[in-house]
Amino acid sequence: MNRKEFGVLMMLFVSAYEWFGVESKAKTDLWFQMLRDIDSQLLSQVVMEWIRYESKPPTIAQLRTEAVRRLNGFITAEEAWMVCQEPRRIRTAETKKALEYVGGYIRVRESIQPDLLRSQFLKAYNNFVDLEIRHQCSKNMIGRPSYMNGQKLETKKIKKLKA
Repeated sequence: MNRKEFGVLMMLFVSAYEWFGVESKAKTDLWFQMLRDIDSQLLSQVVMEWIRYESKPPTIAQLRTEAVRRLNGFITAEEAWMVCQEPRRIRTAETKKALEYVGGYIRVRESIQPDLLRSQFLKAYNNFVDLEIRHQCSKNMIGRPSYMNGQKLETKKIKKLKA
């Protein structure tokens, strides 16, 4: 994301949340530094949805987390629980870990306390997803194609050398 695209997103926040201020260049620079590795289209979608449904402006961490969640297509804990009811359905790594945590498919199917296992599964699944999101948020270049990590620059250099 470049400064111009970032400026548009900041203006959206200022327009939507009157108490969201960009009083100082330091604050604006911090937000730009922390969000510039996220693909601009992805971040724009996250911002527009945030403004549509939330009454308070987000933090930098909330925007990064939502971008990763959207990019990786994580299903909700309830959806993951429904997937676990059928052994043949494809499960994500997080779903498999949470299912193993509560004792596996057979224990879930034969439990005399399904609500208790469901509760344990939902908490475990959310914890595993949160860990994966934190891991993904710590990486740079969220939502950008791999060619944006420097290969595009190399291609331009090669073209200049050939010309």
